[in-house]
Amino acid sequence: MPAGEYQVERMGTVDNLLIRGEGTQGMFLGSQAAQANSRPAGSKLVFHRYGDRYFLSQIWAQGEERGSELPMMKVEKELRASNARPTLVAVLAYK
Repeated sequence: MPAGEYQVERMGTVDNLLIRGEGTQGMFLGSQAAQANSRPAGSKLVFHRYGDRYFLSQIWAQGEERGSELPMMKVEKELRASNARPTLVAVLAYK
């Protein structure tokens, strides 16, 4: 999805997410639960960055020990297979 503002909603359980931006129908994604060592002070999105490409990796909501970890997309798997190493980028989000 292109850069922009998006809403992330849990659909039923922590494992099902709906991500939608302005003017889009949205995208359903399956995720896995992730456990934090402590409750995050703020909501954040964590991306893997390869050059100028960003891939959403984790979603954390303020005050919740459980977050969501997204599976790697095919393109990111191909980048990893070519020995590219990601940089982690955290973006503060509002709840």
